[in-house]
Amino acid sequence: MSYFSYSKNYQGFVDIVLGNPERYLPAVEFLDTVVCQQSELSQVERELIGAYVSILNGCDFCYGVHEAVAKSLNADSNVLLALKTNLENARIDPKLFSIFSLTKKVTEEPSKIVKKDIQAVIDAGWSEKTAEDVVGVASIFAFLNRLVDGFGIKGSPDYFAAIGEGFKDLGGYESFVRSQLKK
Repeated sequence: MSYFSYSKNYQGFVDIVLGNPERYLPAVEFLDTVVCQQSELSQVERELIGAYVSILNGCDFCYGVHEAVAKSLNADSNVLLALKTNLENARIDPKLFSIFSLTKKVTEEPSKIVKKDIQAVIDAGWSEKTAEDVVGVASIFAFLNRLVDGFGIKGSPDYFAAIGEGFKDLGGYESFVRSQLKK
């Protein structure tokens, strides 16, 4: 249940957008641009970044959404589990680990990012553009964590599954939200 009287029946982020599309649809468009643009990072890897940002921020709603989307895109369940339990000791590809290290710093200590943090991603085999993508993806997901938590949105397994399938079927968040606007 949302904290605002006018949004007491909101079940998720889409409801926030539907409640005020003039204000929030540009955020969805930006989200889609950042998350769905051409990148060395796969769509699954970007969803895993979203899941990790949400874990770090304690946003259960957004974690549920990103977990569902990642699963719909056939994410490695071991990586999802490691994000929630013990990433530092997980057996994941060091190249991917560098992405999560930068994600953590962008989320928890953005003012302390230094060239060395970007260089670690490059040294792991990614391009400088990919390091920028990590910063952008982690940043938009942190914003959305705060928005959803500020509204008091909790979600449900059914809601998460619908978003996961909608994302997969329609090819992105913006397409899914626009399909809901037409209803």
